[in-house]
Amino acid sequence: PLREKLLFFPAKIGDLIRFAYGTVGIVLLIQAARLDRAQIQKALIGFCLGADASVLWALASPSRAGRSQGLAGHPVAFGWISAIAVLVAIGLWLTPGKWTRRIAAASVAIGTVGIFVSGTRSALLIAVAGVAILQFGLRSARRTVVFVVIGAIGLGVGLLGVAGNTSTGVRLAGGNNAELSNQGRDLLRDDAFTIVHKHGLTGIGFKYLFPPHSLVLGILGAAGVIGFAGFLLLVFRLVRRFAATRPEDTQALAVLSAALAFYALSWIVNVAWDHWFWVPLALVLALPPPERVPMPGPEAAAVA
Repeated sequence: PLREKLLFFPAKIGDLIRFAYGTVGIVLLIQAARLDRAQIQKALIGFCLGADASVLWALASPSRAGRSQGLAGHPVAFGWISAIAVLVAIGLWLTPGKWTRRIAAASVAIGTVGIFVSGTRSALLIAVAGVAILQFGLRSARRTVVFVVIGAIGLGVGLLGVAGNTSTGVRLAGGNNAELSNQGRDLLRDDAFTIVHKHGLTGIGFKYLFPPHSLVLGILGAAGVIGFAGFLLLVFRLVRRFAATRPEDTQALAVLSAALAFYALSWIVNVAWDHWFWVPLALVLALPPPERVPMPGPEAAAVA
């Protein structure tokens, strides 16, 4: 939870400052670093390796109430980070380079394990939604067929086989206190509707972003209608960036697909201020435009 005050700033302003340096601040910092494409690719590989280390730590350490949290400190964050790592790794796997593809393939497998041991049902939904969104960016029927076939086989084997006994598989089936969790979230959403009804124009401050476990209600309750308009503008800009990204720029497409998957499921997920969400997104937003081969002009044609 966020603190009440930041230095001499009142609570609302302090929360706003914390939110800003955890989101916009990261974007500006990475923009100022002026990384080239090779450096950004290495940073994305580092993100995947960090997520892999968290999964391996989770497998080596005892879980709480049947749910692992890795190095994230909370099972939900652990599951979401694993979902982003899977999608980023898919983008790296589609990038030329033998070692990059090997690392990416391992990260996809390890990240999938992280999703299932975290007990975070929404993480699996985010990964599936991200892969589906990615297909629109790749614009390749052949690749889409491959993804659909592999994904269907993987989900079927996973949920009916080994993964069905994991924390996420059990919670998807309604066990492991999943129903109690759903009832608790329903109560939080009822409270959120009351807050939005009373303070829908201005909100009550950014410290309210987490309680309803819904980004939509969280933003309306924290920043009101004006803040929600800014959120819609952000999503619109990311959609435009996704549509303008070329199919061969698979790293950017994968990260943007992960972000849009979170926003597409924003009724049941609540990610906005988390550093781990904004770091890969900021890296992609800082990507320099790919070099374009100039079209031959009339002079070149005349020489030919």
